Amino acid sequence: MQPKGRNSRSEVFYISKSFKKAVTLPPARAWRVKETDVAARGYVLCITKSKGLFFDKMTNLEPRLLTLTRSGLLIIYNKEDKGYVVDVKDAKVMTTKTDHFRTKQQSYRRCTLKLKFKYGSVSMIMFNEEIPAWRTAIATAHDGLLRTRLHFIGIHRGPPLAMQRLDKTLKNLEEAGASTDER
Repeated sequence: MQPKGRNSRSEVFYISKSFKKAVTLPPARAWRVKETDVAARGYVLCITKSKGLFFDKMTNLEPRLLTLTRSGLLIIYNKEDKGYVVDVKDAKVMTTKTDHFRTKQQSYRRCTLKLKFKYGSVSMIMFNEEIPAWRTAIATAHDGLLRTRLHFIGIHRGPPLAMQRLDKTLKNLEEAGASTDER
């Protein structure tokens, strides 16, 4: 008989207040967040950027193990036992940019998602099937919206449309209606 609690382990995480120094995390291969608490998990291309007084410091773009919990904590592993823990709700701004690109052999969909904090930012680059799972999970954690309320619209690049004010548009419609009545 195994002692109670042998298989159930808990860890204490300190929320990172900067991206300058990675905090110690439990080893990535030996420890994982319980499946019921995970919103998304996987290796994603990631860059962290820390704000400095004169210069910003960026890490290399490389696949990192990311785990997003249902409570909104994003655990970013830089090394086997080092990384960052950020609360997605603390991000001041979340931006996403989705586009298509092709190589000689295949076409890809790419999404760049950026979370900006007071002390720096996290940029994640996802491809094809990863996009809906990660983007929806992070947007839900950031904004607290229900999954059914999230709608992302892709915009194809084209010539910009001239936007008119509503009163000018109404005036133009009235003039067009008056000119058809005179005929």
